[in-house]
Amino acid sequence: METNVRHHPSPITHHLSIRLSLRRRLRRERTFAAPITGFPEATFTIDWLNFVYHGRTMALRVTAERVPLESDTHGVMRVAGTRVPLETVVEAFNAGASPEEIVLSYPSLELADVYAVIGYYLHHKVEVDEYVVDQERRAEEVRAHYGVDEFSRELRERLLARRAKSCFS
Repeated sequence: METNVRHHPSPITHHLSIRLSLRRRLRRERTFAAPITGFPEATFTIDWLNFVYHGRTMALRVTAERVPLESDTHGVMRVAGTRVPLETVVEAFNAGASPEEIVLSYPSLELADVYAVIGYYLHHKVEVDEYVVDQERRAEEVRAHYGVDEFSRELRERLLARRAKSCFS
């Protein structure tokens, strides 16, 4: 008694083969669009990919979204649509905060935007680290120019401690 048994690849093998074919196709068909203001390396791609899934050819539109960063009038890079500066997100990430924790600390941020900013940071670590160091230097110059008295320093420390306690309690 013979039976026809059709072998289906395991879901993991099937998923890996789709990912590999998508990667090959992306390398072949990548197109670059205009650079983002302030960060000329940050570009995005739009490609149409065709792949076979369970015997059907499906079209998948792959788009790498624009990094949600914009420069204000003083040259400070901020997460688009918020007042949160790039260095705040980067410093929180480097301190070990997850993107979800960063969004909880800064409610004006969207989770997808935080992931995009962190992804940009990881791809352009040297440039962003240089920018953060430059921003810290500029902030120190402003503090030195205007002076910070002891009362202001103590008040700031108390407010930051209260904020940290309320955010992570």
